[in-house]
Amino acid sequence: MRFKPIPAPPDDLETVADVRAATPSPAESRRAEIDCCARLIDETGIESRDDAGDWLTFLRALGLVSAGPDGYARTDEDVAPSAMRARFRDRVYGAGDALAVLEASDGPISAPEVADRVNDRSTGSGSNRGSRSDAARPADPERTERLLEWAVLLGLAVRTEGRQDRKPRYRTATDRA
Repeated sequence: MRFKPIPAPPDDLETVADVRAATPSPAESRRAEIDCCARLIDETGIESRDDAGDWLTFLRALGLVSAGPDGYARTDEDVAPSAMRARFRDRVYGAGDALAVLEASDGPISAPEVADRVNDRSTGSGSNRGSRSDAARPADPERTERLLEWAVLLGLAVRTEGRQDRKPRYRTATDRA
């Protein structure tokens, strides 16, 4: 299963830990009066129910939160950064394609360029025709930028500044360029 919601990336992973900590424990989630979204708004910098819902779904994709019949609960599992990176790539809609584009690139590229290349790959051009891709719909440059910023936060990509336009460009974290 791939998860589509992706919240605006925070400045650091500590914020991710704070949001996870604000999510009810498994025992708390069984109490009917717990409102997960309201709790995240009250205890973190999250401002709306929609944003809180995006965070809960995204944390579920990373394995930091689970969803059950009683609502969301933080997992007891201590998730290693390598596991979060793998889950991001495999379980967040579009992340695998965006990272594949970075890996195939000769150098740093912008989020709109990544979105364009994902779209080119998903329309069946070239040797990727018929291959399974995350991108069933055209990649949105704004969402792609959020994906790339999360990839930076998780250590999968590096943000650089464009020399002429000073706009952010991205490359894989393993590139030495």
